[in-house]
Amino acid sequence: MITSKPVGTIVGCYAMFGRAMSYLQSAFLLMVRLYWGWQFAQTGWGKLHNLPQITQFFSSLHLPFPALQRPSSPEWSLSAASC
Repeated sequence: MITSKPVGTIVGCYAMFGRAMSYLQSAFLLMVRLYWGWQFAQTGWGKLHNLPQITQFFSSLHLPFPALQRPSSPEWSLSAASC
């Protein structure tokens, strides 16, 4: 197959970009997981230290038994951060 010079250059650049992104995929996914984990940890820590406000918030949403559901909320956030 005969291709023109600009098309061959574009195809070559695209192939090189694909190889580079494949090589960097693991590092990118690690950074995303670390960022999300940090966000979950901050959220869980904030909920753990402000339990009365969490109970009020759950009550404002008209959730049944907000005081019983309150302790599980920071635990879920902190456990999600550790995954």
